[in-house]
Amino acid sequence: MNNQLICGFALETGSIIEKARQQAQFIFQKDPELQLPEHALLAKRLEEFWQNGKGDIS
Repeated sequence: MNNQLICGFALETGSIIEKARQQAQFIFQKDPELQLPEHALLAKRLEEFWQNGKGDIS
């Protein structure tokens, strides 16, 4: 891989991560308890994530 390709990939990945962060902040501001119907699947997935111990960062 050449350096331009690696740098381009890193920039694109950073942009995707930033967009995801912005969207997460928007959702949290709008519905911090994830009670709205459009957030039901997200709430379910987060619950599964934390219950299965995958979210343990200790």
